[in-house]
Amino acid sequence: MTPIFEVKKLSETLPQILTRQRSRYVELLIQGVRDGVIEAVPLEQTVNVGKRLRPDHLILNTERYQTWHRKTTQLLHVAVQGVKEADITDEETFRTLSTYYRHSLTPRKMMKKLRPEKAVTPAGKGAPIGSAQR
Repeated sequence: MTPIFEVKKLSETLPQILTRQRSRYVELLIQGVRDGVIEAVPLEQTVNVGKRLRPDHLILNTERYQTWHRKTTQLLHVAVQGVKEADITDEETFRTLSTYYRHSLTPRKMMKKLRPEKAVTPAGKGAPIGSAQR
């Protein structure tokens, strides 16, 4: 049965995205679904994204999705290659690109705090610290 509405598969969309940006695109897609901006459902099939297998998605191809896709691919492009002045058409676009750029500069993960080494006692294993034999 053919649906009467237009849908796209994530696996058909990913080849249009730069390889090193595909994982981020999928993360943003899932976030868009979570936020209610995009309507999509996971499929049984999987798609290889970077080093991971992710579920393929069936995406409702609405004007809202097309706008999201266009803006998202533009943001991903900025992170890799920069932006042309002609692409900045208004203040909203500028602020969006600026915000995305700022977030791409912040480290994704904070460095783990160094864990203190276990104290070695001269008294041997299991002896409380400071109970060295004299």
